[in-house]
Amino acid sequence: MIRFSTRQSDEYRIRADRMRLKQVLINLLTNGVKYNAGRRQLGIGCWTRAAGMLRVFVADTGVGIPPERMNEIFTLYRRLNAGGGGIEGSGIGLSITRKLIEEMGGSVGVESQPDRGSVFWFELPLVNGVAQAGVSRDESVAPG
Repeated sequence: MIRFSTRQSDEYRIRADRMRLKQVLINLLTNGVKYNAGRRQLGIGCWTRAAGMLRVFVADTGVGIPPERMNEIFTLYRRLNAGGGGIEGSGIGLSITRKLIEEMGGSVGVESQPDRGSVFWFELPLVNGVAQAGVSRDESVAPG
């Protein structure tokens, strides 16, 4: 189980594979930094959703994704800006992210506006479908 905390000091636990979740977070944070185009704002957070899910998001103020290309974003070996901007990558990170999250019973998505930025998110089921308040550090595993 992995524990997430929010500003409201609530704690939420999800059942997830530590290594897979770590890879997902690395992929999303790395993309957020790469495509932020020096605009210096990157955020990460989480909140609960209906149906007992925890949504974790990474938001940037980068170049964004045109609406007509949104359906390509999780395609293996597809880089939307390949050949431009000097940004390195092979185009596998987001497709791997989707596969890992789906294997853990979750879903992944993106909301984006060109020249305004993107919010990549994933959802995973909460343990027992509810928030777990007051969980001590000894009872749950922190990412890392």
